[in-house]
Amino acid sequence: MVRRGGSQSEGGPRGRRIRVALACALCGSRNYRTTRLHTESEILNLSKFCKHCNRHTRHIEGK
Repeated sequence: MVRRGGSQSEGGPRGRRIRVALACALCGSRNYRTTRLHTESEILNLSKFCKHCNRHTRHIEGK
């Protein structure tokens, strides 16, 4: 049986990845889902568009 989909969460060549939600720093809504390496110690912090604030804001990792 051939497995398809290439899930990296099982510890592939790029390391183990975990799923995280990104929450807006202003209103707190969780608009985005992404993955990051399990071994990274710092919290993911990206600039994304928040549809509730209607502008680009800082989005912080939340589980």
